[in-house]
Amino acid sequence: MQGNRKPSDPPDSLQKGLLQLLWTARPWIRNTLLILAGAIAFILTVVPQDMREGALRSVLHMERHSDSPATPDLEDENSHVLRLANGHLVRVTGNVRQNDSNVSDRIIQHAVEFEAWRYNYYCYNDYFGKTQGALPAGTVTVDFDIADQLPAHARVTESTFASEHFGNCVAAILFQQTINEAGSEGRGHVSYNFKFQPN
Repeated sequence: MQGNRKPSDPPDSLQKGLLQLLWTARPWIRNTLLILAGAIAFILTVVPQDMREGALRSVLHMERHSDSPATPDLEDENSHVLRLANGHLVRVTGNVRQNDSNVSDRIIQHAVEFEAWRYNYYCYNDYFGKTQGALPAGTVTVDFDIADQLPAHARVTESTFASEHFGNCVAAILFQQTINEAGSEGRGHVSYNFKFQPN
């Protein structure tokens, strides 16, 4: 009778071989999901953030730019030179234009230009990488405040590029950086200058 069924017995509707197989496999599926959840929790709590971001960067690279022939040197995360989709090269360099913070220029530059290829890849290549003929050279100045080891309130204050969106892209990449070496006491306003030079 229906009332005498044990919790482990399959329902009457699951009499066919395939459905019974699925029923008996359910504990394995549950255990697999538990193991997977544990692995995700381990990754989120133990694996360093830069390694997680590296994996995410690879996924974004494949999903957003799978059709782009642009070639960042992912082996050199601080590569300042990128081959664009049109075959040209572009170099980005930067410098601290004004530093009213208590964090040294060296620490700021290292943090802002960590994974420098991203400024070229996600910004310059996206906006100018398919341009034929002369490519625009120029500068973008981004102001931000250091707070909690992060570049807060990043905004474009000057740009020689006609595209406002290009400057905003540069500011968005900077905003994603971290300034860990600034420490918990790092504070203050910074103005940073980026120079993009295609060949």
